[in-house]
Amino acid sequence: DKPIATAMFGVIRVANKLIEQFPNIKNGTEKELNDLLGQAYFLRGLCHFNLCRYFGGMPYIDYVIGADDSWDLVRESSYETYTKAAADLQVAYECFKKAGIMRRNTPENLIPGDLQIMLPTGCLALALKARCLLYAASPLSNTNGTADWEAAAEAAGEALMAALEN
Repeated sequence: DKPIATAMFGVIRVANKLIEQFPNIKNGTEKELNDLLGQAYFLRGLCHFNLCRYFGGMPYIDYVIGADDSWDLVRESSYETYTKAAADLQVAYECFKKAGIMRRNTPENLIPGDLQIMLPTGCLALALKARCLLYAASPLSNTNGTADWEAAAEAAGEALMAALEN
């Protein structure tokens, strides 16, 4: 097993490479392309969220760091890390919604051997976004008082409504 930081930063790098090179992808249906881009944004947000939970505020790496780039990155507050992760998860949700992937395993497609439980969906992106905003609103991170709690509550409501609709 890899240490969590090494694993998370590795996934962030792969997600950033995909996002950077996405315009160069010439094959695939619109659904497949939106699903792929949604997964990249989802994983980048999820990894930053997990790193912040374990280690506090982290540099939010939303670009590919090259060999000649500075690796001395500014450590952001936990609030900034959580809210940037929530923004990535919102983009992931929008991509999944365009692809029509709010849920992958509905009752009519629960075929053994064809389950896609390990892949993220629009409902999952909204739920994790709500959790990010809840952590940002917590007393450990909160910078805007009740406004942060209201944003977290609205995000949780949106996630619940999406789950009920799908």
